[in-house]
Amino acid sequence: GSVAAGIQAQLHYSRQDERQADQLGFKYASNAGFRPTGLIDALKIIQKNSWMRSNSVPPYMLTHPTGPERIANLESMAKSFIPRRNDVVEALRRDFPVFKTIVQAKSQDPDELVQLYKQELRAGKEVALAHLGLGIAYKRKSEYSLSARHLEAALKDMPVSLPIWLELGEDYQLIGENRKAIALFEKVLEKRPGDARAALLLANSYENIGEYEKAISLLKRLTFSTKATPQVYYQLGMSYGRLKKLAQAHYYFGMYFKKLGRLQKARFHFIEAKRLSKGDTALQRKIARESKGIL
Repeated sequence: GSVAAGIQAQLHYSRQDERQADQLGFKYASNAGFRPTGLIDALKIIQKNSWMRSNSVPPYMLTHPTGPERIANLESMAKSFIPRRNDVVEALRRDFPVFKTIVQAKSQDPDELVQLYKQELRAGKEVALAHLGLGIAYKRKSEYSLSARHLEAALKDMPVSLPIWLELGEDYQLIGENRKAIALFEKVLEKRPGDARAALLLANSYENIGEYEKAISLLKRLTFSTKATPQVYYQLGMSYGRLKKLAQAHYYFGMYFKKLGRLQKARFHFIEAKRLSKGDTALQRKIARESKGIL
């Protein structure tokens, strides 16, 4: 009797747990911006395939609420469900086609992609996305002017797309149109101040037109980011070198090689930075801290 009662209690818990799982699934789907009634569709597919009626199903699985019962519970919840606007979800849905095109254009064979996107242009299918894909594919083929032309066409249809601003700005930089590139990178950073790629590209363009102080300001901010790459330190070394500030230049080259794990080269630059930084106690402290175990 006590064993049977224990089993009955376990079965009751399983059924309650399954109902709770459906309730939570309904809630999570709604909060994530999905249509929660899709859970009902999923259960109907399971029921249609009759896996719950199969003789091979373990008996303990049959203690869970069956398809019709669970569908009825979910349909009851759906009656009181009021869809709410979710701006984050709406933005993700709007941007997903752009994201998908960028991933495709950067990962598949560029020659095949050029043919694919040209076909889409001829068919008048998703013209802006086809131009975006062509722009990235041509950039990968080092055909930067052609790339810029297609990205400009994409931008006409999607004038506030940050990914297109970045891609087109990079093209402008590569063909020497740094002023145009700067305008686009600055627009990205106005909208997304923490965008490390935009900040690094903007610093590149400032270096290209000889505005090293502006480049240094951006690059130094990037060193505080967890996303800072060794390239940031290399560019700082180059910018300080162009300004004839050799102690700082050697310090950042030392940091660059340290980040790469090339300690002999890092040691050389830290020694030079230490030699040239006499009188600059703040820089000497930084050199001592960063060169610990190397000098």
